[in-house]
Amino acid sequence: MDGPRTSRSRHATGVPRRRALRDSCRYIGTEHILLALLEREDGDGALSGLGVDRAAVETQLATALAAIVAGRKA
Repeated sequence: MDGPRTSRSRHATGVPRRRALRDSCRYIGTEHILLALLEREDGDGALSGLGVDRAAVETQLATALAAIVAGRKA
């Protein structure tokens, strides 16, 4: 049976997983979940209502992840 909850469940785990893979991370972190939530609400949800800007979050997280990766290589 493939109902709405199953589809939502797949989305809830699939999007953060794809983001983690795209970021070359070996784990799904809270940052990936946050980005998935922002993507899901698409500018019209609780986070956006609180002033959280998806583009700004993506930029800040990319910078932070790059710094972490660079620190590991040093």
